Amino acid sequence: MAESPAGTLGTHPTPRRPWSFGNSSDQNYEKRAATALEYVAMYLDRIEAHLQRIADDGEKNRASLSAIAEAMPRLVSGVNR
Repeated sequence: MAESPAGTLGTHPTPRRPWSFGNSSDQNYEKRAATALEYVAMYLDRIEAHLQRIADDGEKNRASLSAIAEAMPRLVSGVNR
């Protein structure tokens, strides 16, 4: 199976935590809201890390393609001689 451009999802330095509010009968909505916000923040951090990796890979690819584009005229002119 080919790896996605963003890499593997399990490579983030923060380990995944299961979505759980603990005791399901807990009706402390302020505590549940705070926990939910922590999860949202954690996943936004993961998304940001993946987007940065994609941007870095894109920049490397752009630089490689630019180097190839600059080398092509020299390579083609050397073949036609």
